[in-house]
Amino acid sequence: MAVADILKKIFGSKSDRDMKAIRPVLDKILAVYPEIDKLTNDELRARSAALRTRIAEVEKPFEDRIAQIKLEMNRISRYRKKKPLLQKATNWSRTRMRPSRSSSTRSFRKLSPS
Repeated sequence: MAVADILKKIFGSKSDRDMKAIRPVLDKILAVYPEIDKLTNDELRARSAALRTRIAEVEKPFEDRIAQIKLEMNRISRYRKKKPLLQKATNWSRTRMRPSRSSSTRSFRKLSPS
């Protein structure tokens, strides 16, 4: 008997552990299934609409909070575009600039400090 077989007998296989986790949810679904199976198409549509409104009511506070956070982020980003909170400190005495030879225009590139 291989080590893998021994471990499988002790802990179970991955599919066995997954089924053990899913089984309670599956049992709830199977318990409700006969009730749903008896409904007509119109009753199913009405029940679906009621479920959608219930979900929308539950999601409303979260959607409102997301919209509030987006507004705050827009305000912060507009402020940062005008005035950065933290600017990169540059030691200008150690930085040299010289014209780039690759282009015909007068552009400059940063050289490493020597």
